[in-house]
Amino acid sequence: TADATWSLANAPPEGAATQQGRDVYGAILTYYGAAIYVNTKSIRVTNDSSMKNEGYGTQKVADIVEYAQAILTANGHPPNGPTFIGTDNLANALVCNDESSAGRCKHTLRRYTIVQDRIRKRDIDVGHIKDEENPSDFLTKWQSRKKMRLSVKYATGQDR
Repeated sequence: TADATWSLANAPPEGAATQQGRDVYGAILTYYGAAIYVNTKSIRVTNDSSMKNEGYGTQKVADIVEYAQAILTANGHPPNGPTFIGTDNLANALVCNDESSAGRCKHTLRRYTIVQDRIRKRDIDVGHIKDEENPSDFLTKWQSRKKMRLSVKYATGQDR
């Protein structure tokens, strides 16, 4: 799954350390129920919408998935289908899966073209997941104790 912030709209609790104005994306890649990649990184380009930041995160996760698939294939265990990448931004999921929607964002079309090409090759599958079900949410914004516990359970394979 992937998640991204857009100017940290969800501010941390008062008195907590903050990076106001710094956009980030978070990613969790699991294999057989265990997290094999968990990361939060800065988004070093300025985007004018949350959908574009989510698209940035999705494309970066698609890069990581492609690398992981190459490792599996080299070790004699090629994936038996596309790897699902979940995003809690519906506009991002729609643009990833529909070229006509992507045409309306020509200035960011390159990123979506890369993702769409990987979908066509059946390397990945991008789909919308509800925000409350996105386990990578905790990598990009402050969460309730309950949501944090659920995310950690997912990332550590305790929910399987």
